[in-house]
Amino acid sequence: LDPRDRDLLRYAAVLGVEFSLPALQLMLAARGQRVDDEALRRVGDFIESAGDIRRRFRHAVIRDVAYSGLPYRLRRQMHEQVGRALEQGDHRDDDDLVDQLSMHFFHAGKYEEAWRYSRDAADRARDKYAHAEALEFLERALECRSHARGIQPAQVAALYEQLGDIRDIAGLSVEAAYAYRRARAFV
Repeated sequence: LDPRDRDLLRYAAVLGVEFSLPALQLMLAARGQRVDDEALRRVGDFIESAGDIRRRFRHAVIRDVAYSGLPYRLRRQMHEQVGRALEQGDHRDDDDLVDQLSMHFFHAGKYEEAWRYSRDAADRARDKYAHAEALEFLERALECRSHARGIQPAQVAALYEQLGDIRDIAGLSVEAAYAYRRARAFV
């Protein structure tokens, strides 16, 4: 691939398997590049339309390979850039905004923000009875707590208790018991 097309794919990979063109254009504009119809046509073997302003990688493996081609420092910078843009944008119709913010800030190493958004995303997933997603977000939040400042032990205990509840519902009784023991340690 042409280096510009390869960069386009790599930057799109930071946004996920499916992404919006405005978000990709914002990322590329910050680096002095742009997305036009010709560029999208050139990478058409890798990315397909998913609506008017949405695109998706044809295969998750393509996204993973493109993402792995980015240096770690650049990945972190790009995740933070996307997270900040999402926070400032008008995304009232975006149902999975907190999910995206959780992921981007976690991979950016911004653990205070990732802690907050991961907890919100876990609550949202739990309300939808999406237990596997709720587990992922609770575990991410708990991973953030050791890096973030200002988190109270009672907050950590509550999160471990929620994790135990969800694990119990999912039939993971041994893991649930461990989470409950961890919650008790923070009370």
